[in-house]
Amino acid sequence: MLRALLVAVIGAAAISPLAGLTLAGSHDAVAGESIVCADFLDAELAAAMEQADWEQIEISGPFGWLAERGGLDCVFGLPQSDFGWWTGYAPAPDEEELRTFLADAGFADGPATAEGAVLVQPGPTEPTPEFDQVCLLSQGLLVCEIGSAEPSTVDSLVRTRNALLAAGAVAPEPTAEPIVEADPAPVTEREVAPAETPTGGLADGPAAPSTLSGLRTPAEVDLRAGIVACTIALTLVFAAILAFPGKLMESAIQNNSERVSTFWRPVTALAARVGSWVARALRRWPRWILLSIGLVVAAVISGFVDPEFGFNAGSVRMLASSLVALVVDGLLVALLVAALARRWGLGGGIGVRLAAGSFVILAVSVLLSRLTGFVPGVIFGVIIAVTLPAVVGGRDQLRIAASETGYLLGIGVVSWFAYGALAEPLTTSGGIIDRFVIEALSAITVIGLSALPVLLLPFRGLPGGSIFSAGKIAWGISYIAAGSLFMVVLLPFPGSWEQTSAAFWVWVGLFVAYALVAIALWFILSRPRADVSEDETGPPADLPVGGGASSYSPDP
Repeated sequence: MLRALLVAVIGAAAISPLAGLTLAGSHDAVAGESIVCADFLDAELAAAMEQADWEQIEISGPFGWLAERGGLDCVFGLPQSDFGWWTGYAPAPDEEELRTFLADAGFADGPATAEGAVLVQPGPTEPTPEFDQVCLLSQGLLVCEIGSAEPSTVDSLVRTRNALLAAGAVAPEPTAEPIVEADPAPVTEREVAPAETPTGGLADGPAAPSTLSGLRTPAEVDLRAGIVACTIALTLVFAAILAFPGKLMESAIQNNSERVSTFWRPVTALAARVGSWVARALRRWPRWILLSIGLVVAAVISGFVDPEFGFNAGSVRMLASSLVALVVDGLLVALLVAALARRWGLGGGIGVRLAAGSFVILAVSVLLSRLTGFVPGVIFGVIIAVTLPAVVGGRDQLRIAASETGYLLGIGVVSWFAYGALAEPLTTSGGIIDRFVIEALSAITVIGLSALPVLLLPFRGLPGGSIFSAGKIAWGISYIAAGSLFMVVLLPFPGSWEQTSAAFWVWVGLFVAYALVAIALWFILSRPRADVSEDETGPPADLPVGGGASSYSPDP
């Protein structure tokens, strides 16, 4: 199936020789030489991969158990993509022994074919569906790939077998000494990454990696012109979707504020009573204690971005890394902005406080990351706001907005490059302090860059609203810059539409849903109410009105 997709990329293009494909370990196939991954490709598939800019990815694939039997485990794909071709082979001198081993590992007979025995290990369906392992046992070789038990997959296995036989892959004579094998494990689509992802999980110990260790480094970013252009173009579309429907909705709500407040009055009244009670209860507590409690609660919520977060030593270490990131992106940025506001002489009463609504956004972002399997996740951790005087001019609001978003952007980028420089050496050492530092840098990057697309929304009360009021072009440039960086670091644009991950489509769906809801609200609120009489709406618009309707006197 994947082979057909790749071949379709080149259409009627000329077939390139295998030697033209730049693959790690490639060589001209000669019988008797050791087999390398390039030997899995016939001329047509090699040309298709070359045309599509695919290459061999040096990571461990799902067929390590084949390599232990004297074969190979190979992964081909596009760097920075979550989609690839997993394949492998092993010599099969004793086919009966191998079939017994595969049966014990969960393989069952697949579709019948004259080419040999097809064996399939179904992938699990929970918590997310995974592809099957499909193998062909034929002519002294066992050839496997990830896919489904379809005729196209069997055809692909046959062509791979033929390419290996042509390259000199032969089954050695069976030996009397048994070989101890490891059970093959199913693999999910998301396990193909641009770099080798850490193994294990939080339950494996305090130094075990979490989802935060899956952040891409700057060296792994795909900066080809097509990818960069598509990223900027898509961000521009998202910015337009946010700006125009959003401002229509905002203006409709403002023009119908009494109508909206009447509709939501039961909810707002209850929220006001609860908020008043909470404020009175917390008034006796020092502010620093409230901020500390809020940061710890936010760190706990952020931890659930990892499926294994819970009562284990690894989760405690992850909690500490997330807490450091929240202090930097939340508290430190708020204190820096407050210090600037005092320096600009904006008046008294400047300080910092917890932003209760941000906890809701944080929980929603973590939930979406879990539902989509998005790695390293989206974490909105800006939970501390700056308190300003009641009256602040438009120019000062713009300076405050630019300062807050600028600090987050700068800290996020610096942390990302620091993460890229330290990830490999600290991961190799494997200590708890090293893992703490790596994931603290990752969390600072994720939290800072995840907050920008939300904070720059063009609504009143958000930094983006102040920037939008100052100038639509300035807001557009700011949003495109922040949005493009968010996509490059956290949600890279796929190399082709066939390689698009679920997380990418979820974000596209969220933007589209937002636009549809905004337009629907604008349409509903802009329609005249049928239950409003003319006396309630006032006299016709073309009649001159003085101090009131009673002051109007028609000409004789």
